[in-house]
Amino acid sequence: MLGCRRRNLRRHGSGEEETVTRPLDGIALLTYFRRLKLSKETQKLLTDIRNSPPSRTPRPRRGNMPVWYPSKKMGCIIKAESHKVEFAFLLQVEHDDDVLEVWDQPPSIQLEYLDRRGRTQRPNHTADYFLFRYGAAGWVECKTTQELIQQASTRPNRYQLDERGQWRCPPGEAFAAKHGLFYRVYASDQINWAAQDNWLFLEDYYQDLDHLQVAPTDVYVLCEMVRSQPGILLSDLKLAAEDRLPTDVINIAIARNDLYVDLATYRLSEPWRTPVFPDRSTARATVHPPDRIANQVGTSATLTALASTIVSWVGQQWQIAQATPTSITLAREGSDPFALARCAFDVLVEEGKIILPPSPAPSNFTPEGTALLHQAREVDLATAVFGNRVINPDQYDDEEQAGIAERAAAIPARTKRSWRQQYREAESRYGSGLIGLLPQFAHCGRKWEADFVPRKLIHEVLETHYDTVTRKPKRGAYGEYLKRAEEQQLTPLSPRTFYREVERHKTAYDQRVAREGTRAAYPFKEYVREQEKTVSRHGNYAWAMAHLDHTELNLILRDSRTGQVLGKCWLTLLILAHPRRIAAYALTFDPPSYRSCLMVLRLCVKRYGRLPTAITVDGGPEFQSVYFEQLLALYRVRKHQRPAAEPRFGSPQERLFGTMETEFLYHLLGNTQATREPRLATRATDPRNLAVWTLPRLAERVQQWADEEYETIRHPALGMTPRQAYELSLKRDGERLHKSIEYDDTFLKATYPSTRKGTAKVEPGVGVRINYLDYWCEAMRDATVENTQVKVRYDPFDVSVGFAYIGGIWRKCDCPYSEFAGCSERELQHLTEELRRRNRLQAGREHTEVTQKQLATFRRENADIETILRQQRHDRETRAALTVLEGGKAVKEVEKKQEITEVTSRECADEAPKTQASPYDKLLVLKRIEL
Repeated sequence: MLGCRRRNLRRHGSGEEETVTRPLDGIALLTYFRRLKLSKETQKLLTDIRNSPPSRTPRPRRGNMPVWYPSKKMGCIIKAESHKVEFAFLLQVEHDDDVLEVWDQPPSIQLEYLDRRGRTQRPNHTADYFLFRYGAAGWVECKTTQELIQQASTRPNRYQLDERGQWRCPPGEAFAAKHGLFYRVYASDQINWAAQDNWLFLEDYYQDLDHLQVAPTDVYVLCEMVRSQPGILLSDLKLAAEDRLPTDVINIAIARNDLYVDLATYRLSEPWRTPVFPDRSTARATVHPPDRIANQVGTSATLTALASTIVSWVGQQWQIAQATPTSITLAREGSDPFALARCAFDVLVEEGKIILPPSPAPSNFTPEGTALLHQAREVDLATAVFGNRVINPDQYDDEEQAGIAERAAAIPARTKRSWRQQYREAESRYGSGLIGLLPQFAHCGRKWEADFVPRKLIHEVLETHYDTVTRKPKRGAYGEYLKRAEEQQLTPLSPRTFYREVERHKTAYDQRVAREGTRAAYPFKEYVREQEKTVSRHGNYAWAMAHLDHTELNLILRDSRTGQVLGKCWLTLLILAHPRRIAAYALTFDPPSYRSCLMVLRLCVKRYGRLPTAITVDGGPEFQSVYFEQLLALYRVRKHQRPAAEPRFGSPQERLFGTMETEFLYHLLGNTQATREPRLATRATDPRNLAVWTLPRLAERVQQWADEEYETIRHPALGMTPRQAYELSLKRDGERLHKSIEYDDTFLKATYPSTRKGTAKVEPGVGVRINYLDYWCEAMRDATVENTQVKVRYDPFDVSVGFAYIGGIWRKCDCPYSEFAGCSERELQHLTEELRRRNRLQAGREHTEVTQKQLATFRRENADIETILRQQRHDRETRAALTVLEGGKAVKEVEKKQEITEVTSRECADEAPKTQASPYDKLLVLKRIEL
């Protein structure tokens, strides 16, 4: 199944989609074909790759996070199947000038190779990327080194490691060679994580580098500061320029190469370690590699660190030499940078720049003796030392020895002779006689060999009767064990031994998986520990990464007008991962949808005037909607999709949900803690009877907790409050004001959804039709507009208002039926579904067409329909809560003057009399609150 077509990027504030021009569009592609001398068949293959949508949509599996990356080079969204290897490679080619174009998930190709049994395999293979380089084109497959090692063992003819340490795929290379192309394997050990961290840190500047304006005087002052002190640390430079220049100017200068920083070695997120130079030549002349290595020796650097520094420096010189071979005398034809590193290391040792540490003296302990010494407990070592003091008193001369002499006199001579014999034997066998005096308590008790058969039977019983989803108790499994032992005429072990084997026959995680499933066992799953320092999963500045998710609040709410119980509401939360600050939130009774996502992003822009650089979401359908992805693509926001049932990938937000429950919701009347044990609940503890909160009032209280209480409490992971961490990051890493978004009509239109096509036809005298409703504006009277397709949008919270893009601007369109005033999109869906159901019952399955006149008439007479009436109440409360979150005030709740019992007040709508009444008698219920 083909994936979604690549979503093009558009400029901020642009109403219509601009034409994206790529490097090889038009005549440039034909020139590229002629320059590489490609055959007609290869030209057709490359043309199909450029014109085809991605072969598949990345899915989170095996702990990886797919990434939707807004590529500036391609002008569209490029997908990566993993946030570690594939996304790292995508960032590398994005900043590689030799790469002209990169296409994700190209059409599959057929490989042919022999498996381990000698049979021919012809699988269809989809590579991760297809690259158009300046001098060649071909496929690239990205994999982790661990996976390549495993694949090489199971499929030795598909993945191989050559003599140079490079991974290759011979079947892919053979297919590519037939077309004059290349096929390469990109392993995870080729990633330069320092460069990756710097590209992510400067991504906000790289995206708009052509439009950033910096005063020449500011750049001149900054460069003069660096020239006066070459190699100044980035932290010192920011401190010196704090009063004169903002941090953004320094970051822009580094991104534009006005200042030189070795981005392949130093991280901008660690300014206290990063030297800054006016240019590359000054950097090479100021800190000569041998001097830098000598400085590391002065700081007691290890030999491995020194070798790594040499290899890194010579590798850089080798890359420079390949670009300008005449300017570097170090590189010679056919030289290997690692061989040069070894030669440079030998020279530095001879010149005395590096002083090798003295080789350690050989140990007297044998490997077996070392193992016994490591296994000994402190009490065992104390016992051995006591025995050594008894048999070798001349080795000690302290007060403790004088006290031991009295106790040694009481020890039998036979025991002392036995200790001396053990001492001599251990000295010759292990290299130390003290090991022979260690007590051998581990060899006491019953032997494992004697209980091997009964214990084997225990494990068989546990596999078949205990480690199952039935979740039988231990006692039942022990009964089965007794029966089998009796059948096999074996002496059964005691229950205590059986229960001990139950606890240790499997790890806690594997046992929970077998009995309760992977979700219940997830807390016991091992953490993924990186072997090397990569990039921070929380981002390296305040707006680098955000998490967006929903949760159903454990609190029962009432209607602010009637007092009727409405149930629980949903909270949609956007949190900045780096400072742990809550950016935006929204409360609604509707289940999670794209509407709640867009609402939160709208509130975030209204509050802060910008969106995060990246957002991590789960696999919910609302995060895969066209409208949500279109808004992220429009403002170049990177999307990360975390795996299902893996809350550690969104740990900051999951932790905040738990904190909000324990510190906020559980202190409110009407929380649902009592429902966790329904058999213990009573009428007095029923949260439905205790509910007093309404959605607007709860929105006010959530706003107070998030903005005044949570932000001012010290966060244990930060060592400061979230507000302080946010302000510190803006001061240290730059405010990045060029990423600001105006909360204007253009942005609001971008958050409104459209139809499935995105356009609608202007019917003369009628207008455009959106979701069964017709919309009209005066601009549609123009004869040049009639019978044309125009872009349309509508307000999801009031479908009576629509918008059409006519004459270069968005024009407001009205629905002629006043019955739909204030009707939300979700209520319109309920109306449509109910009307279709009635049409099926009356006229058959084929007569299900719905007209807007039917919808208007049906909505006027829908007072007795519980689902639609409940949705109207939910929409009214949601609008009141949204007014609070946008800075307004909540509507005062109406106090009832009539004396009505609590049960009657709660069931007034559900148990209304079923008599025939005029639908206009209940129009008061359908009216909306004016907020």
